[in-house]
Amino acid sequence: IQSRPAAGYSLQTGTSVPGKVQQTAGGVARNIGEALASLLPPDCTPPLLISAVGDDPAGVALLAHWESLHLSTRAVRRVPGGSTPVVAAIFDQSGDLGQCVADVEMLDRGLTIEWIRRFTEDIQRAPVVLLDGNLSPPMLAEVSALAAAAGVPVWFEPVSVPKSVRCLPVLRGLAFVSPNEAELLAMADALRASRPRPEGGRSGGVCEEPAAAPLPQGVTAEMRRAVDALLAAGVKHVVLTLGSHGALLCTATSDGSAGGGSATSSNKHSFQHVPALPATVVNVNGAGDCLVAGSLAGIISGCSAVHALAMGVVAGKRAVESPRNVPQDLSFAAISREARNIH
Repeated sequence: IQSRPAAGYSLQTGTSVPGKVQQTAGGVARNIGEALASLLPPDCTPPLLISAVGDDPAGVALLAHWESLHLSTRAVRRVPGGSTPVVAAIFDQSGDLGQCVADVEMLDRGLTIEWIRRFTEDIQRAPVVLLDGNLSPPMLAEVSALAAAAGVPVWFEPVSVPKSVRCLPVLRGLAFVSPNEAELLAMADALRASRPRPEGGRSGGVCEEPAAAPLPQGVTAEMRRAVDALLAAGVKHVVLTLGSHGALLCTATSDGSAGGGSATSSNKHSFQHVPALPATVVNVNGAGDCLVAGSLAGIISGCSAVHALAMGVVAGKRAVESPRNVPQDLSFAAISREARNIH
């Protein structure tokens, strides 16, 4: 459910204002799956969504929409009497998110380990597995273990600050994580708190020295230390989303080298910046999901990680200029071509 005030009105506490309210198909993993289906080349297998919905009107509508995209619903569990997850988002006049409440409690009950295991073969044959922060820690651990057993890379999308820390027990098994600044700092703080403090007062695995070279606008020394903490914990790539400043691909390297793009390196970690494209913001909801989808499409197609991220930035730009969570003008050829101009 998305709402925004009408022209000439601002959000006010304690009262209502005229505006527009609409219902649209959403959900982080669902948005990413829809965008990815549009972005994958024709010879690639379509994404399989493993999830759960209730048997209420919202669940029926979501399944009908998914089927209208010619995507399989065989891995979406229908929970009798369940209340389909709903997110209520309020946007301001500029299109930025003002407030948001997510009711996804049913996923903990409806999406079980037994249900996940039905799709072990699909998980282990996938080119990449996406997990989002709506999954419980036991679910994240189960899917990560299944993927690891077959050598399938795993991408974790944090979803929100409170849910971002759910991935801590499986950090070492993650190929990619894609936090924004607030999620990144929350993850690093929780990681430091979970580890004993060594003599001298410094947390293990966290580099306190300043970066060896200047980092892109929007990236602070505190953020760089947080990235270092996640990479030291075993994450292979941190995709740090920076809003109007683009995104930063942070990679654990064996020699501190960084190839291609606008890159710096320190402490055997490379940083490659992909700048944002100019955009007229209509709706930021779904922009991060489309960035992940574009990046996944590039990775699945064999692109380098930095070119894949550039594809994600282009897809995110298309999303913020669209009133829909997932814009309809996404295609692999167009996104890949535009991505070559920004890195």
